[in-house]
Amino acid sequence: MAHKTRGYTYAITDHPNDFSQRLTFNELKTFFENISQEKPFWSHPLPASTDHLIILLEREARFRVLLERWIVADRHGISSIMGS
Repeated sequence: MAHKTRGYTYAITDHPNDFSQRLTFNELKTFFENISQEKPFWSHPLPASTDHLIILLEREARFRVLLERWIVADRHGISSIMGS
C-alpha cells in the first residue's frame, strides 16, 4: 500500500553517546522540519521525495546519529497500517 506524505523531520544527536546504551529519542534534537500545514492533511499531501539536501551546522568532529522521520498522511493513521 502506498502512503501519502505529510512531511519530513530531521534530528541529530547533540552530545557523545554511551555506546553501551540504546539511543533514545530524548537524545535527538530536531533541527529541520518540512511538514504540510494544510487541513485535512490527508487531502493535501506533499509530493514524496527521495532526494533531500540538508545543511548541517559546523560542529566539532565526533560520532553523531542523524535521523530522518517520514510523516505519513494517511487518513486512518497508524492503526490501519499496522492492522490494529
